[in-house]
Amino acid sequence: MNIYKLLLILYLPTCFIYGQSYMEVNFRYQNALKSNNSSQIIENGKILIEKFDLNNNEQASIYYNIGQRYYRLNEHENSIKYLKNVKQIVEKDNSSKEVFYSRTLNLIANNYSELKQYDSSLTYNKLANEAYKVSHGIQHQFFAITLASTAQTLSYLREFEQSDKLFKEAIGIFELNVQQRTIIYAELIMSTGVNLYYSEKYNEALSFELQAKSLFEKENNIYSEEYLLCLNYLSSIYSSLKQYSEAKEINQYSLFIQEKYFSKDTRTYSNTLNNLSQNYSGLGDIDSASIYMKISLAVTEKLFGQESSEYYISLNNLGELYFNQGNYKEALRTHKKCLEIKLRNKSISKLELAGSFNNLAKSYKYSNENISAKQNYLKALEIQINEGGDVSNTISTYTNLGFVNLDLKNYDEAQFDFEESLRLNLNKFTKLKTGLSSKILFDIKNDLINSINILNNLCFVNDKVNNSTFNNWIALNGLIGSDFRLAMKEASYGDDTLLITIFNEINIKKNELNKLNELNYGLVDNKESKIKQLKKEIEFKEMELSRNSKMFHLFKKTIKFQDVYSELKESDVFIDITNYPKTSFNTNQWTDSTQYLVFITDSKDTIVDYVFIDDGTKIDQIVFDLYKQQASDIETKTDLKSAIFYNSFWKPIADKIGDAKTIYVSLGGVYNNINLNTLYNPETGKYLLEEKDIRLVNSARDFVLSKEQEKKIYTTNTAALFGFPDFNGNTTVAVDSTDFLASTRDLNSFWLDSLTRGGLYAKPLPATKIEVENISLTLKSKGWQVNSYLAENASETNIKKQESPRILHIATHGYFFPDIPIDKDNTRFLGMDRQQVVQDPMLRSGLLFTGANKTLKGEESKGENGLLSAAEASLLDLRETELVVLSACETGKGEVKNSEGVYGLRKAFSDAGAKNIIMSLWKVDDKVTQEFMSRFYEIWLNDKTSIREAFNKTQLEIKAKYPEPYYWGAFILVGE
Repeated sequence: MNIYKLLLILYLPTCFIYGQSYMEVNFRYQNALKSNNSSQIIENGKILIEKFDLNNNEQASIYYNIGQRYYRLNEHENSIKYLKNVKQIVEKDNSSKEVFYSRTLNLIANNYSELKQYDSSLTYNKLANEAYKVSHGIQHQFFAITLASTAQTLSYLREFEQSDKLFKEAIGIFELNVQQRTIIYAELIMSTGVNLYYSEKYNEALSFELQAKSLFEKENNIYSEEYLLCLNYLSSIYSSLKQYSEAKEINQYSLFIQEKYFSKDTRTYSNTLNNLSQNYSGLGDIDSASIYMKISLAVTEKLFGQESSEYYISLNNLGELYFNQGNYKEALRTHKKCLEIKLRNKSISKLELAGSFNNLAKSYKYSNENISAKQNYLKALEIQINEGGDVSNTISTYTNLGFVNLDLKNYDEAQFDFEESLRLNLNKFTKLKTGLSSKILFDIKNDLINSINILNNLCFVNDKVNNSTFNNWIALNGLIGSDFRLAMKEASYGDDTLLITIFNEINIKKNELNKLNELNYGLVDNKESKIKQLKKEIEFKEMELSRNSKMFHLFKKTIKFQDVYSELKESDVFIDITNYPKTSFNTNQWTDSTQYLVFITDSKDTIVDYVFIDDGTKIDQIVFDLYKQQASDIETKTDLKSAIFYNSFWKPIADKIGDAKTIYVSLGGVYNNINLNTLYNPETGKYLLEEKDIRLVNSARDFVLSKEQEKKIYTTNTAALFGFPDFNGNTTVAVDSTDFLASTRDLNSFWLDSLTRGGLYAKPLPATKIEVENISLTLKSKGWQVNSYLAENASETNIKKQESPRILHIATHGYFFPDIPIDKDNTRFLGMDRQQVVQDPMLRSGLLFTGANKTLKGEESKGENGLLSAAEASLLDLRETELVVLSACETGKGEVKNSEGVYGLRKAFSDAGAKNIIMSLWKVDDKVTQEFMSRFYEIWLNDKTSIREAFNKTQLEIKAKYPEPYYWGAFILVGE
């Protein structure tokens, strides 16, 4: 046999076998790809590469698929090994480059990222960027995706500014082409929010995550891992903003989806349980927190084992839970175990170790081991400062270290720690302000106020008050109300269509909310949920308004001591009265006692002066109760000449300000409920009204901003006067023939029973009719255009129709209820749902108009109910109103809230735009009030003087005729 034939015979079967084997293996490989079977893809892919002679394209494709599958199986080192083979092949064969190169580089980067080798990841990210730029161009969504991947790596490296820039560049590419806005776009928005979250820009992060959530829902993609991840981060942002109820609601929704449509053996499920536990802990529900934490820990241990980062995160939260339960021994044991696991983890970061040192220190402190606590806090602080950790964690460490130093009686060190904590926290708060609602800002601000209160206590002990102490207070006092008034003013005055739209939508929704509050539960389906939804919508619109306001620089501006004294003239003084609870440094607990710290600023001294009033509790209770009795009770009224009032309220301040004539005052505590002009100086025999020109301002911030603004020139003289309302208008209630005309404009204590059970009703005020008629004649004689609304025309409907009259004068009954009595049999109060009135001080104060008795009797109103609450008054259009006069009782009273001033009619009319407001602190005599108001307008218009001067002259004239402060001292002027 010919040798060649023999070779041919032997060769042919080999060829057949070879071909058959390749076909079988390739068939299994292709089926594995179709069925997404990772293990079969890897097994058969390896056989194909090792046994058969494949071309470059085939090899690169299989290497890529194997690398991709290893990535999904979290075997990142194997993934990198196979993907680098792809890279090597395609770099040699440019024909494969376009197909595999860009994706391969991106996936290698992602692998390194998962291994926490971020520098290597960033190298491959940059290579991928260049490759996509060549293969697809810079406007393609694939290029946008690789930019986002690079941004993600930069985020891990804490290069947040660069990361944010790339994320937003990627978003811009998607937004160039509406057709490219897919689920990937939603993921990109979500990732941008996540980056902002980790950089502690929670305000911007919240906006992006809410947008991402909306996009996922719009694409009907709510049963996806991406949507669950979005919910996870959204809840985390709300938790960071101390909005635990919102966070809990989101996590419960996420848990519902997961338990119905997903496996419980997932990282997301474990995280959601963990988050829920923290939400309940934040809300003070430790029992529920404990239940969710135990389930989370079990799931985490099962999925990842006890050496995983996931496990020590859950273990850390368990330690925090033990701490919140007061089980400090178990908390200490758990945090030690957590640290041990971290130290065995080679990829652990120093900042993660700092977190454990912080938690250990806290447990040591409450186990009365302060030396160990201090050592661990200092370890944590050193890392956080050197490594540039999250500001929130550094703030927490400084604060906790301050408490340890208090225990160790190191008061100077403690003061330094608290000052550093507050400084960092104020900087953080300033950056966060824009884009958040007033509700969220209030909750964040509470921590800052607590820090200031602690510092004030330390200042008292150390007798150390400086400009920084005052600056801290100025930066917060009245801040939220001031900023939102600026935003509203810009929206209402400007020509920005978007801002005008948002402003109008806010007012519409607030009106809807007010109307909903007035309706009985039986008349509205799901009323409680509708109220809740409306409040949420108002919050979102407030956030949108703040985000889009062009007055951004004003929101960011921090008013300081120097700004205050630079606005003062030679004889001027600015006084800021603050009150705070005393702290027991033995127990580190707030006490029931109060202190006052009064800051004093003039134009000559560049260092703030101050006064401590130690026995603030005596002032708040004993002295004020006596003052209130003698000033406002018609039966026990006196001339208030007792030295106790002047000596308690004013003498410590008077000794500091000397001969200063004009005194600007920002009030705090019980000072909000007294009229400083009524204090009698026993040494001079004069009231402060006769000695000083006292001008009330909302805050130092408002004082400075108002001084910086140009004085408005009014070109139109219009006035709207309301008085003598027909309280029984259109009511079915018969008038009692034994009724007497009201002698005061007060809803006295007996009205509580009237308002809850319908026993009595508002009585007419005849002097208000004379008051309106006299004022009308005075104004008309000076050429003013006057609209008077009397009797049935003095309606809530008519006052809501007003469009910025220069003067708005309202003479009627006023009310403010600090507390609402519990009545299980009656769900209504002031014509509204009792529960809502209890919760909102802006619903507990207001004015009565025509038809009010119908509401007070518990009858339903088809239109307006005759009671204008402060919440409703805040929506009036008073943008061009120079003066509002509330000629009624207790219109200056309200609830003092969180360093934001008095919540009631005072805030309402200020928010509505009024420049000056005259209001009362106690019930006023109907006849004398009529004389007071009539005379005020005569002096103001005839003497062509300022509102302030006319007001002071009127008080002096009425005082000469009616000496007791009861008659002339009830009214105060805030504004000018």
